[in-house]
Amino acid sequence: EKTKSRKWDAFLVPRCDMFSGEEVPENEERLKFISNFSGSAGYAIISAKSKLKSTIFSDGRYQLQLKKEVNSKYFNMFNGGFKEVCLFLNKNKNTLKKVVIDPWLLTLNEYEFLQNVTKETKISFEFINKNIIDEIWLNKPLKTDNKIFKLPIKYTGETVHSKIDRLQKIIENNNCDFYI
Repeated sequence: EKTKSRKWDAFLVPRCDMFSGEEVPENEERLKFISNFSGSAGYAIISAKSKLKSTIFSDGRYQLQLKKEVNSKYFNMFNGGFKEVCLFLNKNKNTLKKVVIDPWLLTLNEYEFLQNVTKETKISFEFINKNIIDEIWLNKPLKTDNKIFKLPIKYTGETVHSKIDRLQKIIENNNCDFYI
């Protein structure tokens, strides 16, 4: 409904957070919320078009899990990753004209690849400021911030100062001023 009312044709939902890690906090599990899929790798395309069912993609490790967790009434399921998502969008170029993306959830390389695969189509991509899944996820878990703490030397093996001193020597020995 959110996509239809805004004249969007589809919304791309990767299973990641803004840090592109495989493990995401509970409050960033948007793919799981929208599809019930709990695997650690996947993408969905939520379709607002009646003639195109929403789709979900994950690699071979998760094909049985997809069938078990995701309702096939609402989603077509495919084996694959981001490349297959892009190819699917390209294949459905006559149905999909405006696809919405949360820019925090795609890397620059992924976006460039997406643009390249769909360059011969009339599909346009729109970045949104607020993820629309967050708008409908009413009981979304709260973000938990843990306090930073120092690990005891028995775990780190040496002090912070010792590590920095060693790194400074390496930087100097390589005739550099900084290490970023």
